[in-house]
Amino acid sequence: EAVYHLRMALSDNHILFDFLVEPHFTPGDIDSFGVVIVPYVRHMSQAQMDVLARFVANGGKAVIVGECGTFDERGRQHERSLRTLLDPYGERALFVDTLDALVPNRGQEMYALSEEVTNAWGAGPPSLPDRVASVDEAQSARKYPLVDVLSSLTGQRLPFLGDAAPYTLRVNAFRDPADGRIIVHLVNYDLPVTGRATSGPPIPARGIHLNVPAKSAPPWLPGGIHGAPVRAGPDGVALPDAALYALTETLPSAGAPEPTSTAHRAL
Repeated sequence: EAVYHLRMALSDNHILFDFLVEPHFTPGDIDSFGVVIVPYVRHMSQAQMDVLARFVANGGKAVIVGECGTFDERGRQHERSLRTLLDPYGERALFVDTLDALVPNRGQEMYALSEEVTNAWGAGPPSLPDRVASVDEAQSARKYPLVDVLSSLTGQRLPFLGDAAPYTLRVNAFRDPADGRIIVHLVNYDLPVTGRATSGPPIPARGIHLNVPAKSAPPWLPGGIHGAPVRAGPDGVALPDAALYALTETLPSAGAPEPTSTAHRAL
């Protein structure tokens, strides 16, 4: 559940992230991140805890949620806790008791519903978080404390899109290390529900701004159709409406500074 809520909060706020699974919890992989969030991972090997401590010692940031690193991979209690290992690095490691402090529970989620309630969707409980009249109504409920905490830890404005982009617009980005190009994918999930298992056409997302400096950013739409010209400059890229799906390739300006939002991996 913690991973689900973290993924939701980061996606809603257009913060780029990836998942670290056990084979990738190595110095080579972890060092490409700015912040590592460890949610309720009670069992960690000594090697994994040492990797995390080295990451923080070298300037990385960590958010530790709940009880983590209490036992090793064989269930034996560690002599030194994860907190003890990270305490020397001060504010670079943040410990919180529960995820609710960063991502407040919005009520019962769809994945937690029983089959009977799901099948009787029309008679579902009114407290469901997605039963709202518009995107605007739901937008304010998705300003999680997690976003401010991560921005404070990194000293960066982490959202990849500008404030006008609705949470229903999902973004992913990939950087080409050879020339600095960033390929940005945008998918619009703002579909009005008009009845049981029935929806209308997507409502286009407007006022899209990519927080990445570029000299140009040609857009493409489904079917290989070239989109309208976009404005690109040192303050970022302004895109036209995104109806369902859009893709753009940002070409960096000569000597351009690093993007205000880390496009390769933020978390």
